[in-house]
Amino acid sequence: MPERWMLPGYDTWCYWVILGNDKDKNSFKKIHKQVTPSSLQGLMEGWWNSDPAILQDIYREVKKGSRNTVVPSKADQLKTALLQEFQKGGLMAFEAKLEPIQLPPVTVRAAYTGATLRSVHTNEKGALPSLLQQTLLHATNGPVRSGFTGAPRLVAFNSQQLAELKRLNGDDVRVQTKKVWEYQHPTLDTVTQVTARHRGMGDMPMPVLDSITWGDVSVKLYGGASIPLPLTQAFLLKTESVDEGVIPASEKGFWQLPANLHSSFHHIFGYDISPSGEVGPITTPGVLLPRGSNQPFRVLVCLALGCMGERNEFEPGGVLGAARLLPHLMIATNRSAESIEGAITLTRNERTPHTSMDGDEMTPETSSGLYTDNNSKGLLPELPFWNLLFDYYSTDPTPGKFEVVKRGAAERTLVDAVKSFHEEIATGPTESMPAGATYRPRDVTKLARQGEFDNIHIAPKMKLPWEVVAKSPPSWNLNAPVAMAPFCAHDCFHTHWRWGNLFYDFGVLNTNPKWVRGWGGGTTTSPGTPFSEPGAPLVPCNQDVTLHLLSKRSFKYVARAYAPAAGEWQIIMHHGSAYALDTTKLAERIKSVLATLEGPPANTSKGKWARFYWALRYGTYVYNRFADANPRLPPTAVGLKFAERLQMDPTTLAKLRAL
Repeated sequence: MPERWMLPGYDTWCYWVILGNDKDKNSFKKIHKQVTPSSLQGLMEGWWNSDPAILQDIYREVKKGSRNTVVPSKADQLKTALLQEFQKGGLMAFEAKLEPIQLPPVTVRAAYTGATLRSVHTNEKGALPSLLQQTLLHATNGPVRSGFTGAPRLVAFNSQQLAELKRLNGDDVRVQTKKVWEYQHPTLDTVTQVTARHRGMGDMPMPVLDSITWGDVSVKLYGGASIPLPLTQAFLLKTESVDEGVIPASEKGFWQLPANLHSSFHHIFGYDISPSGEVGPITTPGVLLPRGSNQPFRVLVCLALGCMGERNEFEPGGVLGAARLLPHLMIATNRSAESIEGAITLTRNERTPHTSMDGDEMTPETSSGLYTDNNSKGLLPELPFWNLLFDYYSTDPTPGKFEVVKRGAAERTLVDAVKSFHEEIATGPTESMPAGATYRPRDVTKLARQGEFDNIHIAPKMKLPWEVVAKSPPSWNLNAPVAMAPFCAHDCFHTHWRWGNLFYDFGVLNTNPKWVRGWGGGTTTSPGTPFSEPGAPLVPCNQDVTLHLLSKRSFKYVARAYAPAAGEWQIIMHHGSAYALDTTKLAERIKSVLATLEGPPANTSKGKWARFYWALRYGTYVYNRFADANPRLPPTAVGLKFAERLQMDPTTLAKLRAL
């Protein structure tokens, strides 16, 4: 059986296996790569450069039981002696994917004679294998391959397969394991032509993004200037990929949510920074992030793209089937620094190829909407009306810069900040009846670290059917495009960096499920723990995030992490994005929402989704002669009024953004 042991006098774990004979090989299924003599030479070079004494102790352990226990004094002689042991079969080395297990130090018993010693990679903090174990790819149970040849072209499902899937939602394993994403990877820092296979539309590849670009990576030393770190071939250390794998649910680490991964990759870049600030590639093997004041200043960057299958685990109600897309950066240094920074730019396709979905018409152009979630803990919204779910929004924002996560911001409240729609009931001659509507003021509370907005949707807008427009008063302006929110289920690309701290009840009560919880337990200089705090940003606690809206369909996500701990990854855009694919569960709520309307746009059977979204933002109510609590809105010719459920003006919006 294998022994895990620690070289006496070292505080770094090394994993070793002693085999009595070759029959024990089957006991080590996790061992996946046999090290050849040439690669063993490289392994020993790395050990010698990081700590020469480790090779001497290995030699002593190997030669126990032998009269010759004198360690060769010179490095080349020592490495030659160990290679000779390798060639004789006495010493063999393997790499393995093993989790660190903390055990008391044990000494290998003198059992070398007739045995085979097999070594497993050093798990020293700062060594590349240890750092890779924390990445998205290595969280899977599938093989992680060296290199990446590109995302494969997916084969469309046939009609029978799609018919079977159409009856299912993202809770079913057959949906979760279906591969969705395709793309091109022309350069190290760019992905283009990102599409998602839509099982509800004949498995056609729907254009999702024109491009993803990683860049603007830099490190700032204390008292110094920011040093740019190019994501180019000259600094590339390693590329790995996963064709298919499963991430199991867990309670620790970066990647705790269950997911099915496919067509995913990462590139590892290394930088050696001189005292004068000059940046060069890492050329010496061994521990890439050596600790100590006499060591060169080094930075590692992991540029990654994770592609996941569809699940009903994206928004709080779990009613939207969505496939996550996780472009992200991970950055680590071997010394303390003031901050590190990185950016990811996402650009959607300018026009949607399908202006008709589920019997509804949409505009051909894609555009952005910015939304801020409500934090009123006393609310239990059975229906997702805008005045209940949102504090404020901008459905047609102009390009600009938005501070969306503020690491030092405390909880704060603006009293009577917005006006919320409320239907009044009055006593009539024989019974109670609707008496119009009024706006009631309510406070807006922003939680700690919450910024200007919480999410961005990039999608086309919907159109109400012409029958609705024709039968409605012109003042209602029902020919205006309809913004899809919340849920945004049709050709919609979501990026959420925070979810509100509401009690949700969209059919099944589940208050703030794990996938919408943010990072908690950290400080302005420490990241904390993901998936731990309801209402908190889905961003490490030591980060500021700025959203640069470049156009109506493109944004740059810029994050700065402060006081990164030496040897630990700082992750940027950990939350990723998602593309909506299925509305099976959501469709059940449409009738409930439309039943709240009087008159248009309820007076038709067409355009159910457009009418659904319109009704979430606007309300209609009956005008009668007994009472009208809101006389500022005159009655229409048919005795009905309508009003936006959340009332704001530009001045109020500016105050709320600045809060």
